[in-house]
Amino acid sequence: MNGHKLCGAVVAAVLAAAGPGLASAAQAEGRYIVAFRPGSAAGANAALRAAGARVVLSLGPQNAAAAVIPDRAVDALGRNPNIEYIEVDATREPYALWNDVATGNETLPYGIQMVQANLVTSTSAASRKVCIIDSGYSWQHEDLKDPTTGEVTANTTDTGSGSWDKDSCGHGSHVAGTISAIAGNVGVVGANPGVLLHIVKVFGDDALVDGGNCGWTYSSTLVDALNKCVAAGANVVSMSLGGGARSRTEDRAFANAYKQGVLSIAAAGNAGNKTTSYPAGYDSVMSVAAVDANETHASFSQTNRDVEIAAPGVAVLSTVPWYDRNSLAADGVAWFGGRIEGAARTTGVSGNVVDGGQCTAPGGWAGRVVLCQRGTNSFADKVSNVLAGGGVAAAIYNNVTSDATCGVFSGTLGTGVTSSLPAITLSCQDGAAALGHAGSSGLVVSSFEAPSSGYEAWDGTSMATPHVSAVAALVWSCNPAWTAAQIRNALDATAKDVGAAGRDTSYGYGIVQAKDALVSLGLGSCQVK
Repeated sequence: MNGHKLCGAVVAAVLAAAGPGLASAAQAEGRYIVAFRPGSAAGANAALRAAGARVVLSLGPQNAAAAVIPDRAVDALGRNPNIEYIEVDATREPYALWNDVATGNETLPYGIQMVQANLVTSTSAASRKVCIIDSGYSWQHEDLKDPTTGEVTANTTDTGSGSWDKDSCGHGSHVAGTISAIAGNVGVVGANPGVLLHIVKVFGDDALVDGGNCGWTYSSTLVDALNKCVAAGANVVSMSLGGGARSRTEDRAFANAYKQGVLSIAAAGNAGNKTTSYPAGYDSVMSVAAVDANETHASFSQTNRDVEIAAPGVAVLSTVPWYDRNSLAADGVAWFGGRIEGAARTTGVSGNVVDGGQCTAPGGWAGRVVLCQRGTNSFADKVSNVLAGGGVAAAIYNNVTSDATCGVFSGTLGTGVTSSLPAITLSCQDGAAALGHAGSSGLVVSSFEAPSSGYEAWDGTSMATPHVSAVAALVWSCNPAWTAAQIRNALDATAKDVGAAGRDTSYGYGIVQAKDALVSLGLGSCQVK
């Protein structure tokens, strides 16, 4: 896995396990959401100040606030007549796992076809607005909408996350591309290119160096982001994020948004178990599971009774705000792959290609580009052996026979481990092809350009969620008079049932189907193919 694609999962998990958002025992304070009793906000705020608490975020529509409270004061404040309840301000994180690299001319991703988005023609797509709560939006990307045209509005929520139009970890831009990448352009086509977007940034910062870290955010920040989506007139809220702790305040906020006609859609989670993630687990939110190109449940996608619907979430090709090129070329043929994290970057290093087997020991590879088969020893050992043998670069090709595609993979030298040797990864097929050019001069490139326009295929319920969000807005645009409940019911009723008959814990009602949902509602102003 590429470490920066984990997007803070490890940090968030540690914090969640540690309890109520505590920074450390030494600080003896934690971050909480405090709900005020009706008409008692002034008294509650006075009580917080008197207890030495610091309000860090006001949640006006929820009559609540996020505050850092000394441990010794929590119990007493909970008994204050001005305060309805106090709960831990839980953490929330993006739900993307890893990526393969892909480039090329405009492609219609398999997911867009699987959900039938390419079979619906809407002339009023801009009548609906999708609010994306995520890591930002790289509008400088050649395949994403330009906010100066009015198609994108924005509001940065978390002051620590940086500017809304910068995306240091790429997660938000990848989600946005699946929803609305420009048609008839380059790269990829989104499920609903004409839809309006509102961007609320809650993850990441603006330091984009070799891929950034998404980090994590608080439940209160998510509620504040939802408030901004509602205020901006969003019809659909798309959240490729979640966390394991339930929040009473969050639950209320999403329920109220649904009553106001806003349809919220969130990722089911990537833990690969039966636990529930939130906000996906709330009754007012659609929980989205992931399937692969064969319409099979993804192993990482959580299974529970809250799963409502499914969508493509494996190897989903979409937009990222960088160009990460990792390639080997020989005799006029180029093979593109991934990178071993911690290995050196290079704009180009050359040497004759040699077969190093599994690179379990240094060989006589002075000045050579060494092909290493995956397996037996670690990536760090392979790279170290190539360096010790005098090689100028390593190209590690896949050998995972259980993988039907035996495709490109990501790897790491280990936490904090680096090497002066460039090291890339290739699929089984490309590795075999490259072996056929042993003895020829090879050129290895491992370069990273940002900001730029790139395309990568990622896994996660984060990738499944925007498919459903885009379809919901697309169908809804055919008749804006339809309600959020009608759209939700239509998506559920017409989903392609690919699991156990009826609703199940892996697929929910099944894979979302744009055309079938629209037909069930009577087409409205749209046409279908």
